Amino acid sequence: MIVNSFAHMISTKPVDRYTRPEFTENGPLAIDSKQAINHIKRKYELENMEIVNKEKEKADKAIAEIEAKCGQKIEECKEEQRQQLMRIEDEHTLLRSKH
Repeated sequence: MIVNSFAHMISTKPVDRYTRPEFTENGPLAIDSKQAINHIKRKYELENMEIVNKEKEKADKAIAEIEAKCGQKIEECKEEQRQQLMRIEDEHTLLRSKH
């Protein structure tokens, strides 16, 4: 899965810049494949971290919105209960005053 996602990223990501190989007297300069692979891995990991951080931010924002809605609903319920209690107390007072 990681290999496929890595291959997909490489195939769809535009190349930042194209460079010509350097030449020496004996021909083209060899590219250190381990260094190139490590560079690609680091770049992939950084991009992956950016994606993860953005998703975390989205999740945190969604959670904050849900918490705010829940807090508001709790306050509405408290107010409704307070009003019902006041009505019951008023009724209770009326019943006592009649007797």
